[in-house]
Amino acid sequence: MDALLGQLDLLQDLALKAGDPDLAQDLNAMMARTLERYCATKRSRMEQQFHGRKHIA
Repeated sequence: MDALLGQLDLLQDLALKAGDPDLAQDLNAMMARTLERYCATKRSRMEQQFHGRKHIA
């Protein structure tokens, strides 16, 4: 995940340096969606683990 976000950040910087703020903004939105989805998936897995342990105890 770190590598993916690092690559998107690099591409965003390159887009700004190339004078394409629209592309930079699109890449920023993509990073935000990626982080949201990653966090939602992580949270869901943690909740499933928690509920699984709760039933075992």
